[in-house]
Amino acid sequence: MDQNGKRTPVVERRVDVGMIETARLEQGLAVLDLCIKAKVDPSAYRNLLRSEGGRSRDSVIVRVTQTLGLRIKDVVTFPHRREEAA
Repeated sequence: MDQNGKRTPVVERRVDVGMIETARLEQGLAVLDLCIKAKVDPSAYRNLLRSEGGRSRDSVIVRVTQTLGLRIKDVVTFPHRREEAA
């Protein structure tokens, strides 16, 4: 937990939302059509785009990338976090 009592993710990750949106547009899918195909709630997909995957569930990321035919290796990155001095 951070100093405000909120939970912080143990492992930070970033999703390349540009690549996801480009693949969606290339396939001609609307957001709702993608969510139906991937069996994902539209608000969860919007959260994925808004937070760049930092606060999204793993299952949402996996389902969306598999539906679009993308590889997780190409979409998800794990930036190094600098440790703060105590």
